Amino acid sequence: MAQNKCRLGKKLPKYFRGFTLIEVMISVAILTVVVTSLLMSIVSCVMLNQASSNLIVAASDAQDILEDIKSLPNIYNDIDSYLPPGLNSLTNETVSVNVLQVSEGLKEVTVNVEWVDKQRQNSFLLTTRINR
Repeated sequence: MAQNKCRLGKKLPKYFRGFTLIEVMISVAILTVVVTSLLMSIVSCVMLNQASSNLIVAASDAQDILEDIKSLPNIYNDIDSYLPPGLNSLTNETVSVNVLQVSEGLKEVTVNVEWVDKQRQNSFLLTTRINR
């Protein structure tokens, strides 16, 4: 009871008494949970941003290769011998081009860009058709 009295022996008003140890511990626990949740959200956003950035780079690389193919002088005949350039914008990036004869005078070209992101294999496919 000595805690609730001032030097003159009078009882302190309730708003001057302060917090108990239990109240402080509960407040710290709640604050810890809230801060941890916020930090996990920030980490998730950063990882999602990196994955999105890699996907944009892969799409850009695939589009560049299709533009290279479309710039060939005799596109319909030269496309079968086209070799994609070596790209290294992404980690362990590999590019492959598949040409499929859909019908007489129509070929389907698929560009596949593969890369490793956080020890996970990813790929992006871009397909177009080219006629004679």
